[in-house]
Amino acid sequence: MSVEWNSTLEIGIPEIDEQHKELVVAVGRLMVSFGENTAEEEVRRLLLFLNQYVTDHFSTEEALMVQHGYPAVEGHKARHAEFIASFRRLIDEFKENGATTKLAQMTQFSVVTWLLNHIGREDKQLGAFLKAEVAT
Repeated sequence: MSVEWNSTLEIGIPEIDEQHKELVVAVGRLMVSFGENTAEEEVRRLLLFLNQYVTDHFSTEEALMVQHGYPAVEGHKARHAEFIASFRRLIDEFKENGATTKLAQMTQFSVVTWLLNHIGREDKQLGAFLKAEVAT
């Protein structure tokens, strides 16, 4: 499954939307790279980039939640921690076995599905809260 950025993923907070766009584009490149003959090095590079970027992005979101008193901050942070743990399992799988079909399937489930669902639910709720905070 390919993943591409589209306006339905926007939450209305420009800084977060731009980060989400970069994440979705990088994940899309990762998924495409699984089908290429030179996938191994590209998968390694993208996994390392995503590992750092996700950590930075979650830190940005969490700082905004704390700064604005987001009531669901603890649950949101817990889901971020779960994702990071899941993502680290993908990196371990890659280190052990390389860019395999199994890794592509794990990535599809662990990254693509989670990211789209998380943005579509939790992050949209966060965006609505932050926009209301700014308006008041």
